[in-house]
Amino acid sequence: MLSAQTGQAAPAKRKAPAVAAPQTLDRKVMLTADGTAVLGDPSAPVKLVEFMSYTCPHCAHFNEESHTELREGMVRGGKVSIELRPYLRNEFDLVASLLVTCGNKDKWFGNNDAVLAAQSSWFKEPADPTYKKRWDALEGNKAALRKVVARDLGLVKLMQARGYTPAQLDTCLANEARARQLTAMTDQASADGVKGTPSFKINGKLQDVYGWEPLKPLIQSTLLPPATI
Repeated sequence: MLSAQTGQAAPAKRKAPAVAAPQTLDRKVMLTADGTAVLGDPSAPVKLVEFMSYTCPHCAHFNEESHTELREGMVRGGKVSIELRPYLRNEFDLVASLLVTCGNKDKWFGNNDAVLAAQSSWFKEPADPTYKKRWDALEGNKAALRKVVARDLGLVKLMQARGYTPAQLDTCLANEARARQLTAMTDQASADGVKGTPSFKINGKLQDVYGWEPLKPLIQSTLLPPATI
């Protein structure tokens, strides 16, 4: 295009550099020294710890029931951060926890939601007798057993839909150091007084509630400014 004044080509306008959209707090994830994930602002006034089990139907219900108010409201608004601490009730919990916490930490909360949402399709008691026979044969090989269990239950297929490859998942399932770390978390939670799932701590104090409706007012009361005399 020619300049009206000079007859020369006008300099091309530079496009403004693309600016990445700010990451909302309900997508901000950090790792703790213990190997757990914290969602939200780490300096939020309410620090919620959730002790949860992937085979616990009450945990799946809590995750669904609390999601809008807790994640999209309180966490996104910077009022609450959530730390997920797996609490292993059985070997299925260990398999699921190894898969959920596989790879990039930014995917862990999404993995958590997907596995809990599909709980009724992959976790059934008693287990299929055909599966059980195959599992019994691998009892002495923990890594191989976890891989077979994850495939038989459909968890590998579920995680592939989350962008993982079978090879990535197998590596995580064979991670004995991580398995020991998750077991140690459970032992420590039990020593701290956790008796069932879901259980919660607010700012370091274990609460005697087990669902969203009784937990919500405790969070709200913690957010209130201290009364003045």
